[in-house]
Amino acid sequence: MRKALRLLLALVLCMVISTAAVAEITLVPQLDEWDESLPLDVKLSADVAVHMPFDDNRCAQLNALLKHLSLHLNSSVAEGETLGRVALQVNDADVAWITQKENAAETQLRLSWQPDVTYSAVGNALDMVSGVELENIPTDKLFWLEEGPALVNNLCDALADYGKSSSIKTNIKNMGMARKKIIYTVPKADAEFFWDAVADSCPDGSSLENLLAGMTVSGQQKLIVWRDADGALLRVEYAGKCGSNADSLRQVKLIWRMCRTEEAVRDDISLKTPAVKGADYNTLTLTRNLLQDENGVVTLDGKFSYTVKSGKEKSSFSGEVDLTSKPDGEDTLLSGSVMAKSKQPGDDAASSTVVKPDVRLGSDGKTPFISGKVQVQELYDGHVVEDATISVEVSPGVELTWDDADITVDMDAMDEQQLLDMTQGLSEAVVPHLVLLPQEDTLYLSADLPEDVWQRIVEAAQSVPQEEVK
Repeated sequence: MRKALRLLLALVLCMVISTAAVAEITLVPQLDEWDESLPLDVKLSADVAVHMPFDDNRCAQLNALLKHLSLHLNSSVAEGETLGRVALQVNDADVAWITQKENAAETQLRLSWQPDVTYSAVGNALDMVSGVELENIPTDKLFWLEEGPALVNNLCDALADYGKSSSIKTNIKNMGMARKKIIYTVPKADAEFFWDAVADSCPDGSSLENLLAGMTVSGQQKLIVWRDADGALLRVEYAGKCGSNADSLRQVKLIWRMCRTEEAVRDDISLKTPAVKGADYNTLTLTRNLLQDENGVVTLDGKFSYTVKSGKEKSSFSGEVDLTSKPDGEDTLLSGSVMAKSKQPGDDAASSTVVKPDVRLGSDGKTPFISGKVQVQELYDGHVVEDATISVEVSPGVELTWDDADITVDMDAMDEQQLLDMTQGLSEAVVPHLVLLPQEDTLYLSADLPEDVWQRIVEAAQSVPQEEVK
């Protein structure tokens, strides 16, 4: 379920990048209406089709148990603090929960199975417990496609004295008819000026600023742009040596074909960055097509491939997206698939994840309303090893409250074993509720146990007070 949450977030980010492209074309128009500071209520449940090495019978036993389980998430923001609560529910009743309070100074946790303790950390305390590192998802990079054209236009203005323009009539495939080609050639002596101009040309607040600031350049720098009759960019090429420092220069070759109209947003990128010294390289290819028809149906399709070679090790990443959104009254119906694949040094084969949403998205005031199912598949070497369908319900929530406990523990001073020990009480809080479910729904727990052993477990659970966890 942790992995499913990560993937659902990745899906939302995919929707964000498509929304940022052009105001007239948005995969999910409701995103512009949503106010993330409002209280939110999220409920998730799962049905498992494949869980290797389980056979069909074992999966059926697992689903009989899972139909009683759900995750209930709440969040709210007030006075510079974010409160979040994650509860495991059995038959819609909380049996265990974790509450987190986060501000600029620290994060604090409360655990239902340790009611007298508040855990505090300088970093994200919930990440330390769960292993879900949402901060590592590179959300800023999703906007480079949107910030890039503005950077190029600003840079062309800064390099006007180095430009040579010619009138042309060249079709840039799928992008438009180019009527002007400008070649900006910056000699070696002015290379530093070129890169200063690049950094200064980043849009204010752009995520590209951190990437490009402080880069080292060497030798001649060349920028070539193709524009249509209205001056819109259709193709950009850059060639030159640059890197994070003089000892790690790359021979960079970028070709970016693009289209930005009210009916279509297209990108086709090829980036090669072999090291000037050594055999290291980074290679990227990416395509994206965001289209809208006369009925308001929006399609997003694209794929990318990214390969990194460092020393003797090589990593590869790739992905594909094929999403369709259809207006339905004031809501949007989103369906399709998103795939991500990777192979890291030491891996015998590639691992991939496929997310297939089938959801309705709308707004309740400024709060998201989402309802539907998301199928999540995990594959290894092309074979499905996990296949689950996550039911999702997102609706307005309520303001959360926070109560400090008597004891405060510094999580930053805890070792891995101590962090693991924190979670031990979770199973003790949950298992009694599961054991007392109808017998036909507990076969996943009891199937491999002798009948007398299972009976003792049931009797022990019956002796535990079953009042709802508050």
